[in-house]
Amino acid sequence: MFFKHQTYFTAECFFKVSMLKEVYKRLSDFNPSSYASTRNFENGSCSELSAYIARGIISPRQIMETLQVKGYTQKEWAGFLQQMAWREYFQRVLQYNPRLFETALLKDPDGTYHRGIPVSVINAQTKITALDRALKKLYNQGHIHNHLRLYLAALICNVARVEWQSGARWMYYYLLDADLASNYCSWQWVCGASRNQKYYAHQNNINFFCNTQDAHTLLDVPMEAFPFSAIPESLQLLKEPQLYSPYMPENTLKLNPDWPVCVYTPYNLDPLWRKNIASNRVLFLDAQWMEKFPMCSHTLEFIQAAGKEIPGIQFFWGSATGFMEQIARYTTYQKEHPVVSLRGISYDSRDWLFSDGYEPGMSFFKFWNAVKSEWGL
Repeated sequence: MFFKHQTYFTAECFFKVSMLKEVYKRLSDFNPSSYASTRNFENGSCSELSAYIARGIISPRQIMETLQVKGYTQKEWAGFLQQMAWREYFQRVLQYNPRLFETALLKDPDGTYHRGIPVSVINAQTKITALDRALKKLYNQGHIHNHLRLYLAALICNVARVEWQSGARWMYYYLLDADLASNYCSWQWVCGASRNQKYYAHQNNINFFCNTQDAHTLLDVPMEAFPFSAIPESLQLLKEPQLYSPYMPENTLKLNPDWPVCVYTPYNLDPLWRKNIASNRVLFLDAQWMEKFPMCSHTLEFIQAAGKEIPGIQFFWGSATGFMEQIARYTTYQKEHPVVSLRGISYDSRDWLFSDGYEPGMSFFKFWNAVKSEWGL
């Protein structure tokens, strides 16, 4: 009997007031001064903005500039800026490595790996309190703390010896803040596909950061016991999850022939983008892409709810070919994003946090040291 993913989340809970008011309320409530010292704790300080950032509703630069306007000092926001830099670093990595979803950035992890997810993980029955709690929150709310994401990835890849591609696709499916670059790069980082070491989650570490007191779990072993010589019995039974995006038939757009087309995507739902020009506004949901990288219903509900905040927007669900056939005669604009790229379109630059600074193969900390001076660090 598999765990029943009863979804208590509804998109409306994010939009009791207008979308931007909700974003700015969360930003107003966020205090970055305690972030650096508590962010790794399950109940530590966080901005609760990741879903809005992933959807392009607000940019990391806008967030940082707002924190400065509010009067926080460089010392207070520097730790938060560094974590935001990780997100941008992964986006830059994706620009240069469009196949990172299938191919290791550095090398394939050594040994034999399997497809599927351990049934004990799917059912939230690992018997590790913090992980089972996090899995239920992931299924029900579409969110999981960043540190818990690493713990789960380490358990799945480095203990159960599951292919990182399988694990990344499974977690991406449920995440409200599903970002392909951050998610897949993080899984590669954990399993050693993008660097020369693996990340292991130890029970003492989990207890410390998650305020639990578990003992005698499969991870309650001396650190030198990693890597395990054999897969623990509780992780041996695997199942390939059936992950599908909800199907919607391809539709016909009703376009004003005198206006250009502004194309929105799940990664650009900025309600202020080109808001002062008369245009046909269309949210393009690429059915072929979502078949390859499916999203669950609550993530799509969130995307659709955010889209509906953009005045006059239409939705197109279908293939890129079918979409381009309908807009081919129009001047068309889109914000640049490596995941959704259509030919023959004028691209606006994203609101990057840093001017660039990335070079192929560069580690995060080399990137960070190259760009942090732009913010006076």
